[in-house]
Amino acid sequence: MNVFIMTDLEGVSGIDSMEKIQPEGADFDWCRHRMMCDVNAAIEGAVRGGARNIYTVEGHYNAFCPEELDPRATLVSLREWEDVIRSGEVDVYMEVGAHAMAGTEKAFLDHTFSSLRWYNYIVNGKKLGEVETNALFVGAFGIPVVMVSGDAAVCREARTFLGNIETAVVKTATERNRAVCLPPAEAVSAIRNAAEKAMSVKNKPFQMPFPLSLRLELYRSDYCDEVTKRLSGKVERVDARCVERMLDSIESYGEITFLE
Repeated sequence: MNVFIMTDLEGVSGIDSMEKIQPEGADFDWCRHRMMCDVNAAIEGAVRGGARNIYTVEGHYNAFCPEELDPRATLVSLREWEDVIRSGEVDVYMEVGAHAMAGTEKAFLDHTFSSLRWYNYIVNGKKLGEVETNALFVGAFGIPVVMVSGDAAVCREARTFLGNIETAVVKTATERNRAVCLPPAEAVSAIRNAAEKAMSVKNKPFQMPFPLSLRLELYRSDYCDEVTKRLSGKVERVDARCVERMLDSIESYGEITFLE
């Protein structure tokens, strides 16, 4: 089986405060190293579970240390990852370092794509976060999600939406910007074990009935102005802070994330 591993930084083990993930901060290089520890643990677990080829992508800006990546995995760029998903070569999908959707209580650094701009993202009447949106994209190409690691809130969220998956809880939020983390060795072990078990998970791709009604609620009207102008003719403005669009199929990630 071939595996694709998406990554993010907020749900990585050991990261217990918002200050740590600031690129200009003294701890950022340490956070990047922790990211690689988690990713490599997932790679090791997937290999133990029978993975043949593993692809991974840096889903959080400048958070990877490519020289530390387990050589058994192929690093692809954000420009390339959609092509890998479309290729038909990926059997299962995992997320490492995930976080809960915007507005989740007792969740560490909850947000959906942009903590500054995005307020709610709603598909067919259901509020989705990044994990579910990514699952919706890969699900359009028949790929199921089998494992998610991150804080306790995102693991609960993933199981609610995605069903029969493995999760690795590496931290628990005490407030939005603070968390209590597992010791590093325990966290890495949890991710490795979850990834290994996930290779045996029989899960259906996450799919929603077409046409898809996509509703993006933004924090401010000027953010809505920008989206409306950039996607002129492709979205309908609902009110000062909200746009909508309809999709009969999913062809690209940008379509469902209002980024195209």
